[in-house]
Amino acid sequence: ANGGAGGRLCVEVGDVVGMLDLGKLSRRYIGEAVEGSGLLSGERLGEIYAGLSTGYDRVFDVERTFGSCGSGTEQFIDVAHVAVHGEGANQRVACADSDAGRVLIFNVESREFVCSVGESEGPGKLAGPCGVCFNDRGGLYVSDWSLNRILVYDVDGSYVRGFGSWGSGNGQFYSPEGLAFGSEGEVVVADCRNHRVQVLREDGTFVRSIGSYGQGEGMFQYPRDVAVGGDGSIVVADKGNHRVQVFTAGGEYVRSIGSEGNEAGQFLCPFGLAVGAGGEILVADGDRNDVQVFSSEGGLVQTIGANGDSEVDLDSPYGVCVDGEGNVFVSCEGQSGEGMVLMLS
Repeated sequence: ANGGAGGRLCVEVGDVVGMLDLGKLSRRYIGEAVEGSGLLSGERLGEIYAGLSTGYDRVFDVERTFGSCGSGTEQFIDVAHVAVHGEGANQRVACADSDAGRVLIFNVESREFVCSVGESEGPGKLAGPCGVCFNDRGGLYVSDWSLNRILVYDVDGSYVRGFGSWGSGNGQFYSPEGLAFGSEGEVVVADCRNHRVQVLREDGTFVRSIGSYGQGEGMFQYPRDVAVGGDGSIVVADKGNHRVQVFTAGGEYVRSIGSEGNEAGQFLCPFGLAVGAGGEILVADGDRNDVQVFSSEGGLVQTIGANGDSEVDLDSPYGVCVDGEGNVFVSCEGQSGEGMVLMLS
């Protein structure tokens, strides 16, 4: 999942990708009001509240959608992760369609279909694309959980190279899912069925591995997505353990967020991740049908969903990402109708 600077976030939701504007989040419930003691003035309380503000206390709504459900050229059969790149008239959003064996790319401003990637016969043909990520030059990296490879395409969608094979060795994969670019330009991959995260150079050269199978700190059960913060920290959606884990850029364990459950701040099926400019962590949960926003320290800021602070109808959200202006894009597996990828503002 791509994370972006600014006030917007991208989120994948089911077969729909949505975009949210972080500048319009609603103020979330904190507690019941009680009679004041007079020890703090209104001015002082305002100063304290301003100090606690995260920039995410606003209401999100669907601004536009991309790609309907179907088997046509510009449609999705089943959406997976989503990524965004660029700005203005050149901004593009990409979403993987695992069942169709391709990635669809749309122009964000015009909503027009740009191209599909991975359908041509040859070494660049996709079988089960899942994760998508743009590099700073607009090149597209795609993880394929059927081929157990990472495939690279240029800005025009032409195949450049691929790396990886099935296995558990360094640089090998077993159902790779979400991927993101690290602070030094390295590729960070959620190696799902190997229960680890791998860090590689852009050409596929192995750098390091993080984690192993288990329930302890720094261990994983079927990690589904990764995101990288502005400080280089690596955030992992640890689906089988119903939590999100945070690591330093070097792979050292920092903290865990969440537990199993349907209460606020808990997870049932954390699929997608994004990191905002202030370090805020967005988590798309396919079974809760929402995206929860946490502070960089792990405190819940708000919930985006039918029963959340922002009442956006998300049906089985899968992927989420944010752009440089704080818009949030979400892909939803269960979404039907006009759009399967949502842009929230």
